[in-house]
Amino acid sequence: MKLATGGSWDPADRPIYFIAGAEHDVIEGSALHPYVLLALNELPIRDPVGRLDSLLDTGAKVLLDSGVFWLAQRHKKAHDLDLYTTLALPPEQLDGWEELWPLYLKVVKACESRLWGYVELDQGGRDRKRDTRQRLHAEGLAPIPVYHPLSDGIEYFSELAEGQDRVCAANLVQTPWRKRRPMLATLAQLRVRHPGLWVHLLGLTPDQFLYALDACDSADSSTWLRNLRFSEGYRELAAGTTVAMLPVDFKPVLGRRIGTHGYDPTCARRTGALMSAVGAAARQRNWRNHTRRLAELGLTQGSA
Repeated sequence: MKLATGGSWDPADRPIYFIAGAEHDVIEGSALHPYVLLALNELPIRDPVGRLDSLLDTGAKVLLDSGVFWLAQRHKKAHDLDLYTTLALPPEQLDGWEELWPLYLKVVKACESRLWGYVELDQGGRDRKRDTRQRLHAEGLAPIPVYHPLSDGIEYFSELAEGQDRVCAANLVQTPWRKRRPMLATLAQLRVRHPGLWVHLLGLTPDQFLYALDACDSADSSTWLRNLRFSEGYRELAAGTTVAMLPVDFKPVLGRRIGTHGYDPTCARRTGALMSAVGAAARQRNWRNHTRRLAELGLTQGSA
């Protein structure tokens, strides 16, 4: 019998594009696009539960990320290691692990019933992930397990798929394009063997390959905010492919006027984030319509 992962998710609500990145607090779980991936490290240390509660109160559907990737990136930089070596380290050797573990337990236990789901602490290889997951189960938690295609092997995916109702696939965004496509094709084939399994792709923007391959039910990325983060301007997509680039000068620079003393830049940033949220909502709707039509034709696992 499969273990039900924790959270209040709806298997029929698919596919989902979760918007990630600290700027999501600007839109505060707006009905415009309420799907949010929030990393544990993005919560304030002084009151992480209160901040998460306030976001959930707006109606946001939050997938909580463990913060392990952020911790590994910090450790990698401090010790001059490559990322894959760092991710393979035993958890207790990772700088900051002793602080992350109790924080994860505190936040998840306080908000579990309101979260869409929460990602496991996936530090170390397969055996270490199993051990950590058992510790979390002993605490009464049921996180979504994480599969690393480049290191875990297909057998491990099958093990997770047979024992859990949801699985995350990680580090695809660090994979070169020539390797990413066959990996997505493999995931699509594996899903056929495990009907009903929900697969989430961590850190991957829904693109043309996810439209063509029934490789997942949800994905997340921070590229919805590229118009605020990069100088190239706003990019719009259809069927996961770029169809237009708005001019570089089409960016919110000034905010509302504050008397005679200038402008409020936070207003400009909010305007830009809201415009980006509209784009994310449109992409999800487009992805859902595409997936629904394929399901009607009997070409995917999605519901018609």
